[in-house]
Amino acid sequence: MLTSITPIDYLINTPHVKLNIQENGKAVWLANFNLDSYTEIKWHLSRDLPSDTATLIRKHNNSVDKEVIKIKVVNGITTIKAPLSPLETIQLIF
Repeated sequence: MLTSITPIDYLINTPHVKLNIQENGKAVWLANFNLDSYTEIKWHLSRDLPSDTATLIRKHNNSVDKEVIKIKVVNGITTIKAPLSPLETIQLIF
């Protein structure tokens, strides 16, 4: 229903996960406000992504981990094949 009115970004099957997209689309934050963990994130896109790769950034203990991931879009939906732990926030930089 949402996309019939206007193109919109939203997450699929990840309740209580907040999606925050920088205005230029080059940085994205995913924050899990839940005690559930997810093995992947499905994101319905409102527009094309700036790149087919992204740097995934997450804090682990006292260090910051960076990983380059490939982004594949099928029918306007991308699946980010990276886990999201309870109460964790990750960032994608395109």
